[in-house]
Amino acid sequence: MTTGKNQFGSKKKVLRALIATVGCAALAMGGYGCTQAQPDPDEVKVIEIKVSHNQSETHYQTKWLEEVAKRVEEKTNGQVKLTIYSSSQLGTIEDLIDQALAGSDVMTLHNWAQAATLGGVPNIAAISAMYTFTAPEGQSGPGAIYPLIQKLLDSDLFAGWKAELADNGFILVTANWYMGERHIYTDNPNGHPTPEDLKGIALRVPGGVTWQAYFKETPATIVTMDGSEVYTAMQQGTLNGAEGPFAQTLGWSLHELTKSVTLTGHGNDTQGFMLGEKTWNKLSEEQQKILVEAFVWGGDEYTKETIANVEADQKKFEDLGIPIYEADRDAYRALSDLAYTSAAFPEWDPDVRQQIREVTGQS
Repeated sequence: MTTGKNQFGSKKKVLRALIATVGCAALAMGGYGCTQAQPDPDEVKVIEIKVSHNQSETHYQTKWLEEVAKRVEEKTNGQVKLTIYSSSQLGTIEDLIDQALAGSDVMTLHNWAQAATLGGVPNIAAISAMYTFTAPEGQSGPGAIYPLIQKLLDSDLFAGWKAELADNGFILVTANWYMGERHIYTDNPNGHPTPEDLKGIALRVPGGVTWQAYFKETPATIVTMDGSEVYTAMQQGTLNGAEGPFAQTLGWSLHELTKSVTLTGHGNDTQGFMLGEKTWNKLSEEQQKILVEAFVWGGDEYTKETIANVEADQKKFEDLGIPIYEADRDAYRALSDLAYTSAAFPEWDPDVRQQIREVTGQS
């Protein structure tokens, strides 16, 4: 993934550097030395950051985050330590973003709708809008979709959104952790080949306006809750199912309660990891670079494993005797045009999804 020469476009950092340079030149002209005091190595403080995500401890997202933490600690000589917390142990994503923006040393996984709302960049929500990405003709599956997403992440369009987030104190460390195609899993053995088949179903969707706006166009009852709560809700019968990638559903053990899978492929997006400006500024430039490079590397490895495991993950459902239905994707896709031209998105540009499609070569 290309991270760009100036990862976050921080105007404040440029201004501080300019002031320091001018001040140093003035001292030199007056005959004074201008060497910066170097900290005593024994007095260098260790920066400890708690990293939260909502996948299970056994999910391979946890494995790769642990590998990222090892890299960061090794390359910073132990001066930056990351502790990984799975299954939303530290709280909801929204709460953790608020904590990070308020100055706490926490880092959290997030989706683009959450970044749009809490980071103050409405257009970025379009990345997670349903059916924003469509595989090239004659190709299918996440292996066909992800190259399109990578084009977006490498684009000037995305770089501009990332800089806007940084201006609001929302530091996007990485954006390339791909979850795979999202489908629908419920306790209805007949599946949901058309949107009308969702009538009477209480369906969990992630936090964020893109999911809510889209699924409100279906007859399903929409329930928003943290992923760690879904299993219990289905077990108790207050929830009929959820949507998401195969790996996530297996990680939450929902295969134990699922009676059908409907292959809608409605979502194809990555997730990011963010921290607040106050924590970011505690890191030296070299430490910032190490953190970014480690998380991008981890995202690349995680994405490869996600794509490689899709068929095997689907087969786990088949081996359990759970029926898998092909959805009428044209019917499901048509709902996205209704949802994203509605009043639910008064702040984003009406043509933002088209902009994404253009920079990714989809139109």
